[in-house]
Amino acid sequence: MAPKVFKRDDIPTKTLFLSNLPNSTGGYLGDRRLCQIGMHAGRGGGVDRYFDGLMHAIGKAGVPAKGCVFGNAHDTLPMLTQCLGETQQALFKRLGKIRRFGDSCALRDNGVQLVASHFALYTLPFTNILKRRKDVKLVSHFHGPWADESAAEKEQWIGVGLKRLIERWVYSRSDKIVSDSQAFANLVCTRYHVPKSKVVAVPAGTDTEPFVHASKSTIADARHRLGWPQDRKIVVTVRRLSRRMGLDHLIHAVSAIAKIYPDLLVMIAGKGSMRDELQSQIDRLGLQSIVQMIGFISDEDLPYAYRAADLSIVPSTSLEGFGLVAVESLASGTPVMVTPVGGMPEIVLPLCKELVLAGFDVESIAVGLDGFLQGRILTPASAECVRYVEANYTWDRVLPKLLDVYRYV
Repeated sequence: MAPKVFKRDDIPTKTLFLSNLPNSTGGYLGDRRLCQIGMHAGRGGGVDRYFDGLMHAIGKAGVPAKGCVFGNAHDTLPMLTQCLGETQQALFKRLGKIRRFGDSCALRDNGVQLVASHFALYTLPFTNILKRRKDVKLVSHFHGPWADESAAEKEQWIGVGLKRLIERWVYSRSDKIVSDSQAFANLVCTRYHVPKSKVVAVPAGTDTEPFVHASKSTIADARHRLGWPQDRKIVVTVRRLSRRMGLDHLIHAVSAIAKIYPDLLVMIAGKGSMRDELQSQIDRLGLQSIVQMIGFISDEDLPYAYRAADLSIVPSTSLEGFGLVAVESLASGTPVMVTPVGGMPEIVLPLCKELVLAGFDVESIAVGLDGFLQGRILTPASAECVRYVEANYTWDRVLPKLLDVYRYV
């Protein structure tokens, strides 16, 4: 059965954040101690970048907190965060270290009153701690359906089923669940049978400083820095190379319009399991001069990769809870075109409705790119993109809302 193609007009134009809370109190915790459970150090995936930015913002705000992640010795950790060891160590060792970390925070320190987790698996060791300390509360950050994402990548059904059981167990025992978007707040309720009263949507914050700094460069200067051509229309997408990211749809869409726009250049940045498959698709369609796989982009060059492009695109087909890359592109001054999937329309619609594609199928992507290249889609100016992000998605804007949720719990 073909996947449902969501239409742009089906997406609400306004998201009501914090709708399940009483009136805001300004976002503070007083002397209540907070324990944050992350995933991995560094700035790889969206969850890791979110956690990194959150811990920096918490430290800057002076909130008493501790955090833990797994990582490598060369990784740079945010303030207040402890590395519990290598990511490659056996799962039972990782879970044991998280349990001991939790004991230290919640039992021996006798100060932590709130645990905020960003990964259901790493929350399991805390369930026994919560039984022993009835005054310790649990907030689960829902960044995406772990089991469904695994199923989309064709993992074995046994593993997918086990992940779903873990998610249901953790979410059923959470005092509050924080989603990055209203779309995923709804998904939590329907997929895991969680009461609506337990779920609240708070948009993800973004460390905008390096991206806003890049926005002050000209497109020509950004391209010179990266060694990109100056005389072509450039569309960039920054994605993990996996199935639900829709990169195969994007390549087919480019093939459909390639003859009309011979000066078009589409840069696909990222790494992942589909690299060889996508490169074979490019070769088979004869798009080597139009679509380029440029691999991983460093944190230092990423803002300039967005700035160097005329447009960025996020062609995801499913399970896109927020779309941090969309905010990062806008913060760099580059308009972003997105499919009507998950929480991405919630970011883009208030800025420019035409930048939300009619669907995630090949034809919709081709029509959208053609409209942009023909000039039929009038995109917001660079400064307007930056102002929009600074008004809505900086940590200074988001953290008080998030701390209100913690305080309420």
